[in-house]
Amino acid sequence: MTTSLKLKERLAVELLEYEVAEKQLTTDQAIALSETRVVTTRRAWAPNVFEVTAGPIVGALRVGSDLELRVSPKLPVRRVVYLLAHAAGLASWDDRLLSLDDDATIDVALATAFTVAAERALSRGPGSGYFTVEAELQMVRGRLDSNRQRRRFGFPLPVATVYDEYGTDIAENQLLAGAILLLERLPSISVHLRRRLRRLGQLLEGVRPAARHESGLPVHFTRLNEHYRPAVALARVVIEGSSFDVPTGRRSVTGFTVNMHKLFEQFLQVTLSEAVRRRGLGRLHSQRPDHLDQGRLARIVPDLTWIVGRAPLTVIDAKYKTLEEGRPSDDDLYQVIAYCVALGARQAYLVHATAPAVPVEMIVGSAGIIVHIAGLDLGSPLDQLHFEIEALADSIVSELALSAAV
Repeated sequence: MTTSLKLKERLAVELLEYEVAEKQLTTDQAIALSETRVVTTRRAWAPNVFEVTAGPIVGALRVGSDLELRVSPKLPVRRVVYLLAHAAGLASWDDRLLSLDDDATIDVALATAFTVAAERALSRGPGSGYFTVEAELQMVRGRLDSNRQRRRFGFPLPVATVYDEYGTDIAENQLLAGAILLLERLPSISVHLRRRLRRLGQLLEGVRPAARHESGLPVHFTRLNEHYRPAVALARVVIEGSSFDVPTGRRSVTGFTVNMHKLFEQFLQVTLSEAVRRRGLGRLHSQRPDHLDQGRLARIVPDLTWIVGRAPLTVIDAKYKTLEEGRPSDDDLYQVIAYCVALGARQAYLVHATAPAVPVEMIVGSAGIIVHIAGLDLGSPLDQLHFEIEALADSIVSELALSAAV
């Protein structure tokens, strides 16, 4: 009877990234956890015991009213926020700005980072500018929206109009307001942080919050709104978070999660693009689709493709996993070799989330395809991580130069 009562209380399930652990759960709780798609569950031999397996998705979720799930990254949470900021285009982000506990969750860390950036952006008050308004009025203002007016089936009023207005309801403020609205609903943030977010929301009173599908609202940065850039970038990260109020079965899920596989790929794309752009050779394309066969039946989507002119010369595949015995898996090798064969490229890079002890170069048979095994130690000090990125960019550029000369 005592065990049954305990199982009905709020249960916190805590795991490390990729950890497998046995947890005491009811069948209903195990199903609810699986439905989040953050972990998988499998019944163990003991009664009410399930084997819970975490993957590359980290973060904190509240599932329904009686269950909490927390998957901690192997990297320090401060470094994960740095990767998120860098992947969002904030190359100058300084993680020393954050005051975080070592055991802080991703959602709390992101909320803290955004709050600091938004407070700086709004320290001189919300920015203003011209924005377009579509409205139905009793009189014509601005210009008549003929397409919308025709859909009124002959009714003259109200009139569908489009006009420009000057005020604070501009894209950058809408993105900040949308992020604030989502973060305020997180159950794990402190009362103090919630109060700071509420004050920011009050500063943006009258601004329409950006919706989930509007994370890509275009913002043109000038010297007048450059101070908004960090807050806007982090607001996009918040709004794109796929785990805010996601229905799962009969329960709702509130929280924030990060797919470390995708984050590593985005981080690699942004950092390498910038590093190679400075060297002035080629252009990086992310998730550029193509086909393996001439009949265009087998689709391929390399993580990153370097193109010089119109010729794909190098493919780069991001692998958020460690090297086993200093070598990549056969499946990963087959994958990048297939990309090279299909695209006519002679070079490939498998970039892992841990740096190999010694750089490895593999030459594939008579095809002459060279696969470089590289890596970045994401947990190293920032100066060391930046050095590794520049070294990787130097290696790619030098190989590209040789390939282009052939």
